[in-house]
Amino acid sequence: MQILRFPTLIQKEIFENLDFDELLVLSFLSKRCKQFIQTLQKNRFKKIKTIVYDFGWRDRISITVESVDSEYLLRLYFHRYDKSSLSPMKMFGITQDIR
Repeated sequence: MQILRFPTLIQKEIFENLDFDELLVLSFLSKRCKQFIQTLQKNRFKKIKTIVYDFGWRDRISITVESVDSEYLLRLYFHRYDKSSLSPMKMFGITQDIR
């Protein structure tokens, strides 16, 4: 589904029904998608009080987003995977080696 081809009103409704983690993932798709999300969700983002990036031991990374009313809007945790389980992906005709 190509969300950016829908009319603005429909895009706004779609984005309002997504959680912050889904918006974060969508914002990585392209600059245009990121700009649309920022523009259409401006009021929602004003409620963000803090964003904390934590780089812990054993390559653990976490992202926590807290609202002005102390509600946690997003908590993501990433752990490093064994490199042998990763495989290169070809995107836009470009391949990348994993070392």
